[in-house]
Amino acid sequence: MSGLNRNCLNTYFIIIRTLFLWSVILVLFSCSAERKNLASKTYHNTTARYNAYFIALKKMKEVEKAINDAHKKNYNQILKIYPEVDSSTVSAVKDQLEDCIKKSSIAIQRHKNSKWVDDSYILIGKARFYSGDHPNAVQTYKFVNTKGEDDDARHQALILLMRTFIDINEENNAIAVSDFLKKEKVKKENLKNLYLTRAHLFQKRQDYNNVVANLVEAAPLLHKNEGKAKIYFIIGQIYQQLGFESEAYNNYKESLKHGPDYELSFYTKLYMYQVYDFKKGNDVKKVRNYFAKLVKDFKNKEYRDKIYFEMAEFEAKQGNMDKAIQHYNSSIKASTINPRQKSYAYLHCIPWVHPLRQYCFCQVQAYCEKYNEGSY
Repeated sequence: MSGLNRNCLNTYFIIIRTLFLWSVILVLFSCSAERKNLASKTYHNTTARYNAYFIALKKMKEVEKAINDAHKKNYNQILKIYPEVDSSTVSAVKDQLEDCIKKSSIAIQRHKNSKWVDDSYILIGKARFYSGDHPNAVQTYKFVNTKGEDDDARHQALILLMRTFIDINEENNAIAVSDFLKKEKVKKENLKNLYLTRAHLFQKRQDYNNVVANLVEAAPLLHKNEGKAKIYFIIGQIYQQLGFESEAYNNYKESLKHGPDYELSFYTKLYMYQVYDFKKGNDVKKVRNYFAKLVKDFKNKEYRDKIYFEMAEFEAKQGNMDKAIQHYNSSIKASTINPRQKSYAYLHCIPWVHPLRQYCFCQVQAYCEKYNEGSY
């Protein structure tokens, strides 16, 4: 190759390299977090979502799963719509909560013009809520509502603000938020959470008519993996408590259609027989056979205390008090890891036991006082 051609080729590469470097500089400048142009927004939306915000969201999902897994459900009462946040569980996920706040803050600071800023603030609010830092959680949600550019994020923040007010016993503030949201056009994703949060408020006030009214609205909007089976089960429990046994049966049946876990499926089937409409003479025998089958099933070993308890309740309903007392006592003997269930068996057994029979009432009453409602 001649010297002239070699010089031309070198000059060409220098020009190409220079143009490339200037292009990179131009792109980086145009993608400044302070700018609002299309290139900048696209860059920061993508970078925020798939880096800091993505990690923060992952940490929050880990926290919420840990809280749900640690929550001990009391099937003798109407289930809680939201699991109670236990301090020991929060301590176990402290690192995830701190990391969630850290990564969300990075998404906010480095990508100010991205559409994930409001969502990042919401994650910070939730992390503060679960940490027990309710005042700062409230301030974070209020900030999103007043400064947020996305209505869906604003509505999500207000619903979470409402839940925070409920949990810190500021019910009037929670009602004010609920009333405000009635005037807003809330999309489906937020609407289901709004209905659940309103139901949470009414459950705390023991206003079960309004609990069920809101859950009936929420249930069809939920996906299977969002606890749809649990919500239908709660609706069934409330209808049963209110005396609408046919509606209770229908909702228990609906719960089974939406993939409940083994425990929820077990209790759903168990409670269906409490509200079963006995129309044939052989139905009673059918139920007794069903209970006997449950007791024999090894998978139900840890639930035998509950099965015997329901057998006792069933026999009491049929007027067979001797059998009922026998099953209550079987329930007490089978309760080795569940003192809560044992206390219920004692409490239900007491009214039917004749004073002359050989039962230690002092022991029963002491046990009931130790495990009465509100002490566990």
